Amino acid sequence: MAFTNYTIVPTDATVVIDGVGYNPVDMTGIPLTVHAIQWYGATNTGRIEYKQLPDGTIPAPGSFSDPANYYNQTQACQDPLVCYSTSNSSTYGGNTYLLGSQLSIYQWPHPAIPSGFTASAPPIVPFSPPPAQTLYWYSSAWVVASFDPSLALPQAKSTLISTVTQDGATAVNNELGLYSNVQQIEAGSVLTLDALSYPGTTIGEYQTYVDGLVASSTATINAASSTTALYSFNPSDVPFTPIAFGLLSTGRGGDGDGPLDLNNSFYTEFNSTSLTEADTELYVPGTSTVITYGAVVPNGFTSNGDCFVLGDYRVQIREVATGMVISEFVCPLAVEHNEDVAF
Repeated sequence: MAFTNYTIVPTDATVVIDGVGYNPVDMTGIPLTVHAIQWYGATNTGRIEYKQLPDGTIPAPGSFSDPANYYNQTQACQDPLVCYSTSNSSTYGGNTYLLGSQLSIYQWPHPAIPSGFTASAPPIVPFSPPPAQTLYWYSSAWVVASFDPSLALPQAKSTLISTVTQDGATAVNNELGLYSNVQQIEAGSVLTLDALSYPGTTIGEYQTYVDGLVASSTATINAASSTTALYSFNPSDVPFTPIAFGLLSTGRGGDGDGPLDLNNSFYTEFNSTSLTEADTELYVPGTSTVITYGAVVPNGFTSNGDCFVLGDYRVQIREVATGMVISEFVCPLAVEHNEDVAF
């Protein structure tokens, strides 16, 4: 890397190159009598200042004409040995480094990587709310996971399933926040009470939604054949807080088209901080039918012909970009008028 000016101060183990400081820099090869070394690129001149001698005198400054005279110091700064701590207690130069933290060693030629460090940069751990994934150094490699990678597969599965189940229970309990314990007892069935965060949705409907997510997550976890396959599973990604909620006016069997035909459907309420109605689609699992928003009916959904299998009237609202299921419901028979279905 090119530079214009540099200053080397051996006593402070510091090098400043074009205004950027580096410390601590290895000063091997520089005499102990040197106080500072400066290179001025504009004039192609170098200056060496010396320390005061025991008799109180200071030697006259020296000079040099080749900036490469101190190549080891300048190169150490421009191409340091960069490594990363593999524990929360790795030490170097009297300092302690946390797992994954970076250590830059300004020494040229490069020394060996110190014990407790690796040249392999750790992956970025994506931000997510608790329980977030964690960075581990395991079996001489970086691992990002929601469980200790040293666990055997059955224990890893149990840990993840327990976390998802507890998160689901917490989510449902939070939705009871509108009511005191006395009101919940007197309600007869808390399932009929309104959910706190989702207008038009009852606790029973939200519990069904949560149960479905727990069941599908549990199936995904149990299908893994190795702990490695579970590293990418993050319980925080389970959408107990839906990315969208509201009411969909829908039904089947209207206009004399029979019970297997979906009626024209519309959102009568749509709430989301990240999606618009056009970012969603309807999907009928029984026939793998995708119904695009606004394709035929502006600001709504339509289907052409029968899209259900007799006896299977499930409909999913999905995010188009990811295919993630926002909600699943059983489409009601609505010959005369659509019904508002909460999602």
